[in-house]
Amino acid sequence: MQALDDEAFQRLSEAVAREAQRRMPSHAPGQSTETQPASSAVSEGSTTYRRKVPTVEGLTPAKARLIRAAAKAGLKPNAIVKEFGVTIAMVRAALAEP
Repeated sequence: MQALDDEAFQRLSEAVAREAQRRMPSHAPGQSTETQPASSAVSEGSTTYRRKVPTVEGLTPAKARLIRAAAKAGLKPNAIVKEFGVTIAMVRAALAEP
């Protein structure tokens, strides 16, 4: 942050605040995210839906999606194991998830 002078830092700060307001209009500037229930399925007055993504031990949700996409594309489970460096149990668990 020492590379920015005060004016540039102020412009950056304002741009970040505008972008945050654009992405999360229900959050007021300076409002802590701890006051918002993170586990709610539907925000009141909002059309944004959050669903809980089940996770397989040792797999990120993104990697689980990649495994499902690879299987849908026709890769065999053993090929997925070699490609992503995961165990066959992880692949089976990821494919068993909805």
